[in-house]
Amino acid sequence: MPLPSGTVTFLFTDIEGSTKLAQQYRDLMPALLTRHNQILHQAIEVQNGYVFQVVGDSFAAAFHSASDALHAAVDAQRALQNEAWTPAIIKVRIGRNKPTYHVRGIWRTDIALRSNARTSTGCSTK
Repeated sequence: MPLPSGTVTFLFTDIEGSTKLAQQYRDLMPALLTRHNQILHQAIEVQNGYVFQVVGDSFAAAFHSASDALHAAVDAQRALQNEAWTPAIIKVRIGRNKPTYHVRGIWRTDIALRSNARTSTGCSTK
């Protein structure tokens, strides 16, 4: 799949309280995180998204359109909500940038963009 170019929408995710979860469920957290990652990769890829960074439990992805990013977020939240998490429920914040960005050529990460995941949270599994 080609990298998104032109007008691009970025999507950012973060597990709520992941540090506390990792401390409480030290032995089980790797399996929970693996399943979380599988769900997010699938939701993003089905909507033609490109995961350009995964750091710990946070994802950064790019999409050709804002609607693809929105559909990926909804698909991910539904899959996360329907997952039989045990012993800890995984809740994920998902945010997208506003507005979209125009990208040409070389891809690089931008710390200011990644901070959007915390400041413009669009939806959360509750």
